[in-house]
Amino acid sequence: MKNLFFLLALLGVFGWTSCCSEYTGYGRYSLLIDCQTVTIDGIPYQLTLAPNGTELAIDGHTITRGIQRKTRPWLYVHSIDMSTNTANITFDEGSKSNYPLYTGSKASIFSPFDHPWDIEYATCIAFANDYWLVAHRWDATGVYFDLQLRNNNDDTDWTLVQADIFVANGGASVNVPEIATDVTVTALDATAKTATVEFSL
Repeated sequence: MKNLFFLLALLGVFGWTSCCSEYTGYGRYSLLIDCQTVTIDGIPYQLTLAPNGTELAIDGHTITRGIQRKTRPWLYVHSIDMSTNTANITFDEGSKSNYPLYTGSKASIFSPFDHPWDIEYATCIAFANDYWLVAHRWDATGVYFDLQLRNNNDDTDWTLVQADIFVANGGASVNVPEIATDVTVTALDATAKTATVEFSL
C-alpha cells in the first residue's frame, strides 16, 4: 500500500512538472493558466486570473481576445477557454514598430490590392481607416480571419470588430463590409501553414 501511495505521488509530481513546463522564445503557444510559462530575454511570462476573477492577465495587463500591445512582448490572443483554463497566444517579437503581429510574414502588409498576399504563420494586412485583417488560424478547409480596428491610430489600442471570418480554400469570395472588400483564399497548405489570399473591391 505504501509503495502504491509513493508511486501515485511520484506520478503526480512528474505530471505537474510536465504540465507546468517552460517554453522559450517568441512564437505561438497554448498555455495553462497559473501553470506554464514563456521566457523571453530571460523574463518569464505566465497567464494568471485577473483580480476580477473572470478575465486573464499577463505581466500585470488584463488580456482579451485579439491584439494586446501594451508592453513588449506584444501579444495576439487567438482564443481563451476558461473551461479548460487555457489560452492560445502568439508572443510577438516586436521588432517592427507598425506590426501588431509578426511571426514570419512574407507579405507586404500595406498594399492588399496590389498583389496576392502570401502568408506564413499568423500575420496581418492593413486596410484604410485603420482596419487590419489577421489570418490567425486555419484548417484543411480554409483560413479564419479576425478584423481588428486600431483606435485613434494608437498601436496600443485595438478593437476586435469581427472574429473568425471564415474563407474557404479555393472557394467563393467572402465580403467584409467594414473594408468593402472581397477576400478569396486561392491556395492553402495547412501542413506548411501557408496560404495565398486575394483582395478585390
